[in-house]
Amino acid sequence: MQLSNETVNIGIKTLKEHYERTFCTRNRHETFGDTLDEQFVKAFIYKHQNVKFDHKIDKRDIEEIFKNLPNGKAIGTSGVSNEMLKYVDNKFLYY
Repeated sequence: MQLSNETVNIGIKTLKEHYERTFCTRNRHETFGDTLDEQFVKAFIYKHQNVKFDHKIDKRDIEEIFKNLPNGKAIGTSGVSNEMLKYVDNKFLYY
């Protein structure tokens, strides 16, 4: 990419509308993938609703997963960043 001294004349209102259309309005609509994911989750829950899982989750496994999370990734819908999981005192996760 080359640096340029050219300027772009875009009004703030136009820029705001573009931002909202790109990152807000468009993302409000379900995609086919969202529908498939939702159907998969519902089917899984229905199939396993009376199944008792006896798999033990080791505290060290969780700590290792948190330790290896990459920094600088976007925060998801939970509002929790990888850095929050990595660097907070996670003692409350084990109770």
